[in-house]
Amino acid sequence: MCFNNNKNCETGWSRGNLHTHSEHIFTSVTSIISKPCILILILRMFPLLLPAFLCGCSKSPDGYRTASDEPDMPIIKVKGIEGEYSGGTLDILTYNNDRLCRLDSYQRIEDFHGRTVKAEHREGEKTVILLYNLKRKPFAWNEICSISTAGKLSCSLEEEDPQKPFMASTCRLDQSRDNTAELAPLSSRICLRSISCDFSGTAYAGNTIKDLKAYITNVNAEYPMTGGNGGKPGRIINAGMLNHDDLRKFRCPEIIYREIAEELGKISMTTDAFFLCYPNTSSEDAPGSPFTRLVIEGRIDSNTYYWPININRSGKGSSTAGIESNFTYCYDIAIRRKGVTDPDTPIDPKDIDIIMTIKPWNEKENCNVSF
Repeated sequence: MCFNNNKNCETGWSRGNLHTHSEHIFTSVTSIISKPCILILILRMFPLLLPAFLCGCSKSPDGYRTASDEPDMPIIKVKGIEGEYSGGTLDILTYNNDRLCRLDSYQRIEDFHGRTVKAEHREGEKTVILLYNLKRKPFAWNEICSISTAGKLSCSLEEEDPQKPFMASTCRLDQSRDNTAELAPLSSRICLRSISCDFSGTAYAGNTIKDLKAYITNVNAEYPMTGGNGGKPGRIINAGMLNHDDLRKFRCPEIIYREIAEELGKISMTTDAFFLCYPNTSSEDAPGSPFTRLVIEGRIDSNTYYWPININRSGKGSSTAGIESNFTYCYDIAIRRKGVTDPDTPIDPKDIDIIMTIKPWNEKENCNVSF
């Protein structure tokens, strides 16, 4: 297994280094042949150490190889990070496709701009995991030594950047030149696209909502880096309400909390406020797996009210009720009645008009992103 974290030195196997390493080994053994204890120890360890000496390093001017460097090596076409998402850090983890699924090689490419890459590896079928925009130091061997071990690593929502979201992809690698990896965000976006209030026909007709805020509660803040845990929440923050202690831990707190306007009336206001969260497809709104909610908060007269909305519990536009990775859930809201006094009690549908649309993350024509 070859392991290298140097950004200017791409990880891989190089058979050309075998002769040099072997000479060094046997020269060392000859020089200490008069020391039987050490010689016996080396001979016992030699079968374990030999694979490490078979690993080489090949450099390229920009830190990774292009398709023309070695035409016989299979390439991976990396998609999903064109334009605004390019220029991040790409980690490439290559695993053997056998019973143990152990790490074959690890590469880290800084300042990646969406070009094809060559995943250096030994012969045989491989599974390649690509991780993008991770806000962390290079992996240690014991963190990624097998696919099952790598699957235990998690991303934290507190470290997410809306301009550079964590992304991942898994693909099979063969000797063809048509290997493709489609990087996709691990998180989802919740969009409050527009909002208004009209209390016509009520005792408080003509009132407005002041100090309008929006945030998400019961937020899944932990998700496997390699994706795919069935949407089960890993760690809940803003449990049942806005928690300012949770908010202070965020690199970009605007991804879960926004102050919208000083006053809201009948005229619909476009907000384009986006929030990020990890998947939550819990089947039951229970203490250990509560539904994620979009909460509108504001004051009418001197009283504070809340309009909590369960996000996509009808499963509209999706095969799964709740929140899935790589989707945008857009809301247009018209408030008709006073809200509730508990931010964890879903609002009665008759008190609020909701239009929700669900789109894949990369479809933005009707959901302009603004942070």
